Amino acid sequence: MGITKLANLIHFDAPESMRRKEIGDYSGKIIALDTSIVVNQFRSALPSHLKLSPLTGLFYRTLTFLEHDIKPVFVLDGRPPNQKRAVLEKRAQSTGWNSLQSSNTGVCSCIRLIDKSAVTCLKWVPGSEHLFLVAHSSGCLYLYNVEHTCGTTPPHYQLLKQGESYAVHTGKSKSAHNPLLRWTAPGEAEALCAHLVKSGTVNAVASEDMDTLAFGGTVLLRQLNAKRDSEVTEYSLPKLLEALQLTYKEFVDLCILLGCDYCDKIGGLGPSRALKLIKQHHTIEGVMEHVNRKTHPIPPNWQYKDARKLFFETPKVDDPVLAWSEPDEEGLVQFLCKERPLKEERVRGRMKKFRESLLKRRKQREVDEKMGQTRQSRLEEFFPATRRRKAVSAAVEASSGRKRSKMK
Repeated sequence: MGITKLANLIHFDAPESMRRKEIGDYSGKIIALDTSIVVNQFRSALPSHLKLSPLTGLFYRTLTFLEHDIKPVFVLDGRPPNQKRAVLEKRAQSTGWNSLQSSNTGVCSCIRLIDKSAVTCLKWVPGSEHLFLVAHSSGCLYLYNVEHTCGTTPPHYQLLKQGESYAVHTGKSKSAHNPLLRWTAPGEAEALCAHLVKSGTVNAVASEDMDTLAFGGTVLLRQLNAKRDSEVTEYSLPKLLEALQLTYKEFVDLCILLGCDYCDKIGGLGPSRALKLIKQHHTIEGVMEHVNRKTHPIPPNWQYKDARKLFFETPKVDDPVLAWSEPDEEGLVQFLCKERPLKEERVRGRMKKFRESLLKRRKQREVDEKMGQTRQSRLEEFFPATRRRKAVSAAVEASSGRKRSKMK
């Protein structure tokens, strides 16, 4: 969900912090992507009767990014904070998480004892006839053995191995019971994406969730996709704070008042009213002292401090070493066509188009670099022609043409 109605508030109260761009404007940039959002977009867009994997859409979109010389960094969710548990359970219930009960692996009966969140993937361990992995939207990964039984009570775990960005637990049971192992990784993808752009590791974050800004992400891109006519919206956090005349701490409190995934919100408080109250009183504590609690009831045992702390925390991860290489066509065919139902001619056809497009762009880049010493800058380079500008330009030209015809 992100931050409720934050995009609307920015549109009306801080439009100078937004810019309309096109995908080509990010050529040569490193972009962090919230992978769960991208995958869920494709999953929701695919008709259920087709039984296609969202990885198909991810394949096409990734190649489009590479064609535009965009270097994508896919960031995965770890284990979500406890504050998000209620939101995840509501989402799981609305999407029918127990639809896997028809599985004959015998695992679904014990999944409920482990985690009520949605099962996102079942995968056999390569080379094994008995071991398989179960991934949850909670960010946990479990290892099962079909020859072992499941316990009748929720399992208890003990730490087996731990690193900066992961932890592996094993069951405390004396006898072998499922699950055998549990992997967890800390934090939300939005928080890590925001950390990467703040540290300068990437140039921007591509996500549809506005809470990337609340986590301190300095540049957020929305609608960065593979559609030719798509217009990207770029948000700048420094310009947003300047336009709203807020400090970052005040902005985080504003986001909590608007509504986030980590706690409830004050009832009946709209964006304009919330912004006005934060400007007047600067903190949620100050707002609570002056708000009318009859018209704007405050949630009982409101955990806003935990949500605030979550937005301010820096993910405890090692700085990633990023590297990109040419796509492995044979590996893609093996995975998407042999292990998945995608047709091989489609994959190879798209790869051929990708190589041709990449070669054309590289040659054009070489020509531009050679002409760089004598080439005069054009006005369009300072003001890229987006769809909106093209439409305005076309309207002006049409209008000018009509006037000239009358003068004849």
